[in-house]
Amino acid sequence: MKIDYYKKKTYKRPYRQFDITEILRQIQDGTYRNEVEKVRKATTQEEKDAAKYEASGFTFSGTFKERRSDSLIQHSGLVAIDIDGLNERVREEKERLEQNPYTFSVFRSISNTGLRVLVKVPDGLDTHTHKLYYNAIGKFLKVESDSQAQDVSRYTNVTYDQELYYNPDSLIWNMETENTQQPEQIKTGARNERKIEYYKGDVIMDEDEKIQVILSWTRNEFKEGSRNRTLHVVIFGSSCQFIDPE
Repeated sequence: MKIDYYKKKTYKRPYRQFDITEILRQIQDGTYRNEVEKVRKATTQEEKDAAKYEASGFTFSGTFKERRSDSLIQHSGLVAIDIDGLNERVREEKERLEQNPYTFSVFRSISNTGLRVLVKVPDGLDTHTHKLYYNAIGKFLKVESDSQAQDVSRYTNVTYDQELYYNPDSLIWNMETENTQQPEQIKTGARNERKIEYYKGDVIMDEDEKIQVILSWTRNEFKEGSRNRTLHVVIFGSSCQFIDPE
C-alpha cells in the first residue's frame, strides 16, 4: 500500500512515496513530533491554523501525479475517515473503533482532538467510488465524519500518536456485501497492537544472513497452532527495507 508524502500543503506534487506501514511507524515513533507540537501548543486559533497549514502531510488513499482527484495514479486500497472535534471524547471513541474488525489503524489527529481511521477497501477504486465508500464507511462506523475529506486526494497533516492502533489482519470492507453488518455480528479477527518495529541497522546483502535475521524474529517458537503467526513474521520481514524485493 503506497501513499504520497508532501513537505507542505501548498506543494501540489508529492515529495516521495512511502509504504503505509512505514508511515504508521513514523507516526508512532514521533518522526513528525516537532511539527505536531507547534499545533498542539498553539495558544490562539490563528496560531494553530498557521501551524497546520505549514505542516507536511499525506494522501492516504493513493499516489498522484499531482494532488488532484483527476491525477490519481493508483488507489492505495485504504479509505481514511476524518473525525474532528471529539475533544474530551477522543480516547473513548478511539477505544471503541479499536474493537471494530475493519479498523486497519486509528490514531489521533495533529490537533489531538480528532481521529483518523484507516479502513481497507477493494483494489481499484476510482475517484467516484472512493467517495461512495467514504460516506458509507462513515455511516457503518457510526461516526460523524468530515464530508470535506471524501475527496480521494484529501491532504491529511502529519501527526504523532504513541498509542497508535494497528491491525494488519483487519477485514476488507466491501460495500456490496458488508455494509449492513455491524461489528457485533462479525467475528473479530486477530488484533495486533504491538509497536511497529523496523530493522534500523546496516543494509544486509548476504541472502543467508537475511534468512537468519528473519527466522530469529520467530524466536524459534514455531509451535503447533502458531503457523499463521510465523508466516506473518516471515512475510512481513521480506518486505522490510533491508531486503531486496526482487
